[in-house]
Amino acid sequence: MNQIRPAELAAMLNAGPDTQPVVLDVRESWEVARCSLPGSVHIPMREIPVRFEALDPARTIVCLCHHGA
Repeated sequence: MNQIRPAELAAMLNAGPDTQPVVLDVRESWEVARCSLPGSVHIPMREIPVRFEALDPARTIVCLCHHGA
């Protein structure tokens, strides 16, 4: 797993629809209600084990979390 900076994510998102990553927001619902990234997929961290099949393994996945870990 690699960490990227916001500018790197912006470049990835602007690269075109064929190469855009899935932005996976793993924060809690109340955090997403405060602010979110348009187009991101929200699956709280605790739900990942039962919902991981909803993610496309062929696409790059960028996780967005409160702690940045």
